[in-house]
Amino acid sequence: MYEVHQHTQPPHAKAVYSFRWTPQTDPFGVVHPTIDYPGVPVDHSTIDKQFGVLAKAQIPVRPHFGVMAVAPRESGMVDSIPPSYFGGNMDNWRAGKGAHLFLPVSVAGALFSVGDPHASQGIQSCAALPSSARSPAYFSWCCTSNAIWTGSFSATSATRFWKQMTNGCCRA
Repeated sequence: MYEVHQHTQPPHAKAVYSFRWTPQTDPFGVVHPTIDYPGVPVDHSTIDKQFGVLAKAQIPVRPHFGVMAVAPRESGMVDSIPPSYFGGNMDNWRAGKGAHLFLPVSVAGALFSVGDPHASQGIQSCAALPSSARSPAYFSWCCTSNAIWTGSFSATSATRFWKQMTNGCCRA
Protein backbone atom coordinates (compact mmCIF):
# COMPACT_ATOMS: atom_id res chain seq x y z
CA MET A 1 0.00 0.00 0.00
CA TYR A 2 1.24 3.47 -0.78
CA GLU A 3 0.30 7.09 -0.33
CA VAL A 4 0.57 9.79 -2.97
CA HIS A 5 2.12 13.16 -2.18
CA GLN A 6 0.72 15.15 -5.09
CA HIS A 7 1.23 18.64 -3.67
CA THR A 8 5.00 18.31 -3.17
CA GLN A 9 7.70 18.95 -5.73
CA PRO A 10 8.22 16.63 -7.38
CA PRO A 11 4.95 14.72 -6.80
CA HIS A 12 5.74 11.21 -5.60
CA ALA A 13 4.38 8.06 -3.99
CA LYS A 14 5.80 6.46 -0.85
CA ALA A 15 5.29 2.95 0.42
CA VAL A 16 3.26 2.73 3.63
CA TYR A 17 3.34 -1.01 4.04
CA SER A 18 3.65 -4.25 2.17
CA PHE A 19 1.62 -7.28 3.13
CA ARG A 20 1.80 -11.03 3.10
CA TRP A 21 -1.18 -12.53 1.28
CA THR A 22 -3.57 -14.55 3.38
CA PRO A 23 -6.44 -16.56 1.84
CA GLN A 24 -9.12 -14.13 0.65
CA THR A 25 -12.76 -14.80 -0.25
CA ASP A 26 -14.17 -13.05 -3.32
CA PRO A 27 -17.76 -11.74 -3.59
CA PHE A 28 -18.87 -15.11 -5.06
CA GLY A 29 -17.62 -17.07 -2.04
CA VAL A 30 -14.54 -18.51 -3.77
CA VAL A 31 -11.48 -18.71 -1.49
CA HIS A 32 -8.20 -17.64 -3.08
CA PRO A 33 -5.23 -19.08 -1.15
CA THR A 34 -2.84 -17.24 -3.53
CA ILE A 35 -3.07 -14.12 -5.68
CA ASP A 36 -4.48 -16.07 -8.60
CA TYR A 37 -7.12 -13.68 -9.92
CA PRO A 38 -7.06 -9.90 -10.35
CA GLY A 39 -9.62 -7.86 -8.46
CA VAL A 40 -10.05 -10.09 -5.41
CA PRO A 41 -11.00 -7.71 -2.59
CA VAL A 42 -8.45 -7.84 0.22
CA ASP A 43 -9.76 -7.90 3.81
CA HIS A 44 -7.07 -5.77 5.45
CA SER A 45 -7.94 -7.09 8.91
CA THR A 46 -6.63 -10.54 7.89
CA ILE A 47 -3.29 -9.67 6.30
CA ASP A 48 0.18 -9.47 7.82
CA LYS A 49 1.25 -5.82 7.31
CA GLN A 50 4.97 -5.15 6.99
CA PHE A 51 5.76 -1.47 7.69
CA GLY A 52 9.04 0.20 6.80
CA VAL A 53 9.47 -1.64 3.52
CA LEU A 54 11.09 0.80 1.08
CA ALA A 55 10.69 3.56 3.68
CA LYS A 56 13.12 5.91 1.93
CA ALA A 57 12.01 5.19 -1.64
CA GLN A 58 10.13 7.84 -3.60
CA ILE A 59 8.36 6.87 -6.81
CA PRO A 60 7.64 9.66 -9.33
CA VAL A 61 3.90 10.19 -9.86
CA ARG A 62 2.91 10.05 -13.51
CA PRO A 63 -0.86 9.53 -13.48
CA HIS A 64 -2.39 7.99 -16.59
CA PHE A 65 -5.00 5.50 -17.73
CA GLY A 66 -3.70 2.13 -18.85
CA VAL A 67 -6.67 1.45 -21.13
CA MET A 68 -7.98 3.95 -23.67
CA ALA A 69 -10.00 2.84 -26.66
CA VAL A 70 -12.88 3.45 -29.01
CA ALA A 71 -15.23 0.67 -30.08
CA PRO A 72 -13.67 -1.60 -32.73
CA ARG A 73 -15.40 -2.22 -36.07
CA GLU A 74 -15.65 -5.96 -35.35
CA SER A 75 -18.69 -7.29 -33.51
CA GLY A 76 -18.52 -9.81 -30.69
CA MET A 77 -15.65 -10.32 -28.26
CA VAL A 78 -12.49 -8.43 -29.17
CA ASP A 79 -9.26 -8.76 -27.18
CA SER A 80 -7.78 -5.43 -26.12
CA ILE A 81 -4.57 -7.07 -24.90
CA PRO A 82 -2.36 -6.34 -26.80
CA PRO A 83 -3.66 -2.97 -28.02
CA SER A 84 -4.85 -2.65 -31.59
CA TYR A 85 -5.92 -0.01 -34.11
CA PHE A 86 -8.77 1.05 -31.77
CA GLY A 87 -6.52 1.50 -28.71
CA GLY A 88 -6.78 -0.91 -25.80
CA ASN A 89 -4.46 -1.84 -22.95
CA MET A 90 -1.58 0.50 -23.78
CA ASP A 91 -0.14 0.89 -20.28
CA ASN A 92 2.03 3.81 -21.35
CA TRP A 93 2.82 6.49 -18.76
CA ARG A 94 3.50 8.93 -21.60
CA ALA A 95 -0.26 8.93 -22.33
CA GLY A 96 -1.02 11.17 -19.36
CA LYS A 97 -2.03 14.79 -18.93
CA GLY A 98 -1.60 16.77 -22.13
CA ALA A 99 -1.00 13.74 -24.35
CA HIS A 100 -2.67 13.44 -27.75
CA LEU A 101 -4.12 10.10 -28.82
CA PHE A 102 -5.38 9.51 -32.36
CA LEU A 103 -7.82 6.64 -32.86
CA PRO A 104 -10.03 5.90 -35.87
CA VAL A 105 -13.78 6.06 -35.31
CA SER A 106 -15.30 2.81 -36.59
CA VAL A 107 -18.79 2.93 -35.06
CA ALA A 108 -21.38 5.66 -34.55
CA GLY A 109 -20.48 7.84 -31.58
CA ALA A 110 -16.97 6.33 -31.24
CA LEU A 111 -17.88 4.94 -27.77
CA PHE A 112 -14.60 6.04 -26.17
CA SER A 113 -13.76 4.11 -23.03
CA VAL A 114 -11.05 4.63 -20.44
CA GLY A 115 -9.95 2.67 -17.38
CA ASP A 116 -7.13 0.94 -15.49
CA PRO A 117 -5.76 4.11 -13.85
CA HIS A 118 -2.18 4.15 -12.55
CA ALA A 119 -0.52 6.68 -10.24
CA SER A 120 2.81 5.68 -11.75
CA GLN A 121 4.32 2.96 -13.88
CA GLY A 122 7.71 1.64 -14.82
CA ILE A 123 8.63 -0.07 -18.06
CA GLN A 124 5.94 -2.75 -17.74
CA SER A 125 2.49 -2.90 -16.18
CA CYS A 126 3.70 -5.31 -13.50
CA ALA A 127 5.63 -2.39 -12.00
CA ALA A 128 2.63 -0.06 -11.83
CA LEU A 129 0.95 1.63 -8.88
CA PRO A 130 -2.77 1.08 -9.48
CA SER A 131 -5.09 3.82 -8.32
CA SER A 132 -8.53 5.27 -8.71
CA ALA A 133 -8.90 8.36 -10.87
CA ARG A 134 -11.25 10.87 -12.40
CA SER A 135 -10.20 13.00 -15.32
CA PRO A 136 -11.73 15.49 -17.71
CA ALA A 137 -11.45 14.47 -21.34
CA TYR A 138 -11.35 16.73 -24.38
CA PHE A 139 -11.93 15.42 -27.87
CA SER A 140 -11.19 16.68 -31.36
CA TRP A 141 -13.13 14.91 -34.08
CA CYS A 142 -11.59 14.74 -37.53
CA CYS A 143 -13.75 13.58 -40.43
CA THR A 144 -12.92 12.76 -44.03
CA SER A 145 -13.29 16.36 -45.21
CA ASN A 146 -10.45 17.31 -42.83
CA ALA A 147 -12.78 19.49 -40.75
CA ILE A 148 -12.01 19.48 -37.04
CA TRP A 149 -14.36 20.07 -34.15
CA THR A 150 -12.70 20.73 -30.81
CA GLY A 151 -14.38 21.10 -27.47
CA SER A 152 -14.98 19.46 -24.17
CA PHE A 153 -16.86 16.20 -24.36
CA SER A 154 -20.48 15.97 -23.32
CA ALA A 155 -23.32 13.80 -24.53
CA THR A 156 -25.03 16.88 -26.00
CA SER A 157 -22.00 18.18 -27.92
CA ALA A 158 -21.06 14.72 -29.21
CA THR A 159 -24.63 14.03 -30.36
CA ARG A 160 -24.85 17.41 -32.12
CA PHE A 161 -21.55 16.83 -33.91
CA TRP A 162 -22.43 13.26 -34.86
CA LYS A 163 -25.72 14.44 -36.41
CA GLN A 164 -23.84 17.05 -38.42
CA MET A 165 -21.34 14.47 -39.66
CA THR A 166 -24.00 11.96 -40.63
CA ASN A 167 -25.87 14.70 -42.53
CA GLY A 168 -22.76 15.29 -44.63
CA CYS A 169 -21.88 18.51 -42.81
CA CYS A 170 -18.55 18.46 -41.00
CA ARG A 171 -18.83 21.91 -39.41
CA ALA A 172 -19.38 22.45 -35.71
